[in-house]
Amino acid sequence: MCSRGRLSIGQVAELLHVSIYDVQERAREKGIELGITVEEYEKGKEIVDKLLR
Repeated sequence: MCSRGRLSIGQVAELLHVSIYDVQERAREKGIELGITVEEYEKGKEIVDKLLR
């Protein structure tokens, strides 16, 4: 759920009673990418740039 943006890493850590570092490590071990992709970042940046013009 975290990788789909439905829960934050902090929320997952709280639900599992572990640290955010544990969540990140477990995700890495399972090949799950957390956070946004480069494409998502670039698209978001384009939108912000348009809004600021």
